[in-house]
Amino acid sequence: MILPLSDGLSQTVPQVEEMMEGDASSRRIIVVEDDTDLRETLWRALSREGYQVSQAGDGTEALSALRMRPYDLVIIDLVLPRMGGIQILEQLRSLGLAIPAIVITAYGDRFSYNRATDLGASEFLVKPVKLVELYRAVRRVLAGG
Repeated sequence: MILPLSDGLSQTVPQVEEMMEGDASSRRIIVVEDDTDLRETLWRALSREGYQVSQAGDGTEALSALRMRPYDLVIIDLVLPRMGGIQILEQLRSLGLAIPAIVITAYGDRFSYNRATDLGASEFLVKPVKLVELYRAVRRVLAGG
């Protein structure tokens, strides 16, 4: 299947129905990304797979949403306005919220990777992210692995 994506994601998306297990519609995901086009693309892609997906455009908005309702997964960019991804993860952990996280970033340095994983990030994907990689990461994290 070819999707008209113009935001750095892979243009070719394989059929992934067999990759997604369980009842996706009961799983809540929040996408935290300041690039509106990319955030919308991720929202559409995950929504098509049946997930309940919310969006946040900056760190403060994300933290507010994460405090207000339970999420099964946060997909978060490291570089965000007002509060970065690492700071959001730190805040979540200090509040005792152990929400699994997938970090997506254009800045894939070792320090960021180590800090994010120390704070509980299960996956660390470097942009441009192929949708099939995102689907696999979501599936792994939501399956507990």
